[in-house]
Amino acid sequence: MDNTAVSHFMTQPKLTSRQARWQELLLEFHFVLEYRAGSSNHVADALSRVADLASLRSVAALSSSAVAISIRDRARELLSKDSAAQGLVHLVE
Repeated sequence: MDNTAVSHFMTQPKLTSRQARWQELLLEFHFVLEYRAGSSNHVADALSRVADLASLRSVAALSSSAVAISIRDRARELLSKDSAAQGLVHLVE
């Protein structure tokens, strides 16, 4: 974990009622809370950025569709200048 305060949770002298309930539940398990600086805790960092990933996917989808449109437009432009291609286009239509 990258939150140093949480590493002291199990040894805190004063807890809110909610914290006390969590502490009671957690006492049923054997685990060690170990502090790691955020810069070296890549897994937690990746999990905390899940919301960012969704927005990045949206941007990527928009970017790829813009690229596809520009490629299509460029292909149409080049085909319109190629007389052999124009003959084929007229045959297909």
